[in-house]
Amino acid sequence: MKMLITMKSILLAVSSNPSTPAETLAQLAKHADITVRNAVAQNHSTPVKALVQLAKDECSLVRETVARNHRTSEKVLAKLAMDKHAVVRESVAYNPSTPVETLVQLSKCLDDNISVAVASNPSTPAETLVQIAEECLSFLVTEQNSSY
Repeated sequence: MKMLITMKSILLAVSSNPSTPAETLAQLAKHADITVRNAVAQNHSTPVKALVQLAKDECSLVRETVARNHRTSEKVLAKLAMDKHAVVRESVAYNPSTPVETLVQLSKCLDDNISVAVASNPSTPAETLVQIAEECLSFLVTEQNSSY
């Protein structure tokens, strides 16, 4: 049992290491263990093709991590922006590599965490930031007036 734990720790270390060759990372992206796949998804040296594969992972944690990786393509980020799990969409909204159109689309989402992520993203267009701010100010005025 101790040997298996050690082997898993070694695989995680290899998966996380930015010096790991692309071919090895691509192979580890297919590993049965979620934590290994997640470590590969987090690695900024992971080849784009492996990130595309990991973006389709059954585990939302792995997809969330792919969405945060700055090497993830705009096409994959746009697809992940429609994921059924809000945490994946939130991660897309935080990624500065996310296309402007996708950020604008996510800004219309009613999820507060996604709105914060879009508002925090340096790639969000000024017009969208103004719109988000105006909506928040309008809501605050309405709330303030209704409390009197």
